Amino acid sequence: MSVFFRRLLAPALFLLLCSACAVAADDSASVAPSEPVSTGEAAPAGAKAAKVDIVSEGLFHWPMIPLWLVSFAMVACVFERARALRSRTLLDQAMVDEVVEHMGEADLAAAQATAEASDTVVGRAWGTALHEFSLGGVGLQEAMVTATTRSIRPLKRRLPAIATMGVISPLLGLFATVIGIIISFGQMGAEGGADKAQLARAIGVALFGTAGGIIIAVPAIVAGRYFLAKINGVAELADAAIGRMNLAYSRAVAELDAAGKR
Repeated sequence: MSVFFRRLLAPALFLLLCSACAVAADDSASVAPSEPVSTGEAAPAGAKAAKVDIVSEGLFHWPMIPLWLVSFAMVACVFERARALRSRTLLDQAMVDEVVEHMGEADLAAAQATAEASDTVVGRAWGTALHEFSLGGVGLQEAMVTATTRSIRPLKRRLPAIATMGVISPLLGLFATVIGIIISFGQMGAEGGADKAQLARAIGVALFGTAGGIIIAVPAIVAGRYFLAKINGVAELADAAIGRMNLAYSRAVAELDAAGKR
């Protein structure tokens, strides 16, 4: 089991424990005798307690467990990708300019050393590509493009999972709502009917599933699109820099050949 999924195990177990406690509390509340209201001042307190009870029952009703699990996984994936896709770990513009400058002087060794010294994804890829180019048998642009593409591909890790969670969250929320309404209507039918207050309460509790699915889906979709746009932006900048580098190196080699120094 990977470290990522081990980190999700504790929150998931905590969620299951909370849900079990909430179900037990609902069962005990349902069998407890109701006390008559003796004064008019107790009515507002009872209404407030009923609202809090509806919220807790709606959030921790057992059909909501899949949504809670998806929410924990979504938050973990988003934070992990936000940490991995920090700008300073992807591309350093100062490194790019320095490498292009060295390639403009046809100083391949200095350009390779500069790229390898950079603690960025693109820098490490360029160091490998320049080393392969120095060995011969492959063109500069081909080596650079291949290495850059290979280094950017892992950056899209877990983005499909975030997109999938953004798609299935409303469906899971709708499922929780439908299950909650089915259970409520089944109980009402077994009890021989229910008044308007009980019906409104049952529907209100069931609709927490739909609301929860939407709340999870919106940040998941936004985060997934943001990360993908950031990766595409880095790829475009790297591609433009490779074009500059190839042009600068070709001019430098042509000048050296014309001067008879190469």
